[in-house]
Amino acid sequence: MILLICSLVQAQTLTLDRLMEGVDTRVPYLGASSAKVDQAAAKVTSAGAVNDPYIVGGWASEDGVPGVEDGSLSFVQPTSLGPTMALNWDGSVANGTPSAELSVPVLDGLIWGDSRLELVSARLLFSIQEATLDLDVLQARGKAAESWWKWVAYGRKLDLAERQLQLAVQRNAALERGLELGQRSRLELVDNQRALLSRKSSAIQAKQELDSAAVSLSLWWRDAQGRPQTPEREQIPQDWGWGEPRLDLAWDLTQLEQRPDVVVLDLALQLADAELRRAQNQALPKVDLKAKLEPDKVSGGLALEVPILMRKERGNLGYARAELDRVAFVRQGALDQLAAELQQSHQLVEASWERVVIARQALAVAEEALAMERTAFELGGSEVFRLVLREGQLADAEKAVIEAELSYGLADLRRRMVIGQGP
Repeated sequence: MILLICSLVQAQTLTLDRLMEGVDTRVPYLGASSAKVDQAAAKVTSAGAVNDPYIVGGWASEDGVPGVEDGSLSFVQPTSLGPTMALNWDGSVANGTPSAELSVPVLDGLIWGDSRLELVSARLLFSIQEATLDLDVLQARGKAAESWWKWVAYGRKLDLAERQLQLAVQRNAALERGLELGQRSRLELVDNQRALLSRKSSAIQAKQELDSAAVSLSLWWRDAQGRPQTPEREQIPQDWGWGEPRLDLAWDLTQLEQRPDVVVLDLALQLADAELRRAQNQALPKVDLKAKLEPDKVSGGLALEVPILMRKERGNLGYARAELDRVAFVRQGALDQLAAELQQSHQLVEASWERVVIARQALAVAEEALAMERTAFELGGSEVFRLVLREGQLADAEKAVIEAELSYGLADLRRRMVIGQGP
């Protein structure tokens, strides 16, 4: 029975891993980002229509009855690479004339025509939106983890405040009995009451901070229907779940190019390159070769269109080249910024861990000092004022440990966010 109760309590504990399992499309703005992926996928489907065949047909007659030569029907197969094929039938069903046509753009429009650019752009924009969703998820997980760390820290601070308050409450009752028996002075009782009131105020503040942190955390911890869940105090884990850092700056630097936002820039480079290819193709003369095969003859032709000044084409080409350069510079700047942030985060992790070590050492000293003060107090060699002072010093040392460990946790979270790993 005891094991069952312990297992149930453990199942209710809101660990960081358990929180991360719920950071998905139940969070509204992640759901909105996911919907954008669906929209981009729909546009890929739409852009794929450039390769879809279609049928063109019609008839006309003065008396409303189709004549021998009144009908026409064509089966057309376009391609995103430029060439278009058509199978035609002119005339009535019984006496029609079949033919086949082929149209091929030789320069402008071949390989990198408008249809090809539309299809390639749609596919790249879909990949960009997928990477953007990955970035949104990464950022959401980071914010959720930050909220979790603060929630756990405020819970530990409340535990500390309540323990301090309980000490003052218990000692106050003993001092009141001692005062009645003439064994304690009124000043000692007043000193303790002053500490008691101060600790009551601290406990109230700590409770308010924990409640506020729980509400903030509820935005990331949601039920199956996507509704925010406010975690209970009893769900705060007793263990933070981390130890001494093991840092490898060289390895972390290799992870920067895998970040979703860098992937977005890589895809943007590919998109800019596709637009440059189209602009280069568009700057060529427009020459279309046409061939028609009929039962009794084969015919062909050529259509030529050459702008005299090529002003629009030259402008589009210059713009596309500048856009490719711009995205390349943005990507390099982003990597430089991330590398700087990564070095800073490593420095912060190391400094934060040193603070943790020092704070724990200071806590051990404060515990020893309080133990000796309590022994002296019980033997009559000390007074309430000094005991309260020692307890306050211990509380400050415990709070310093909590804050140092929180700073370390957030610093390591920042490092993991910079490399795109997340919590």
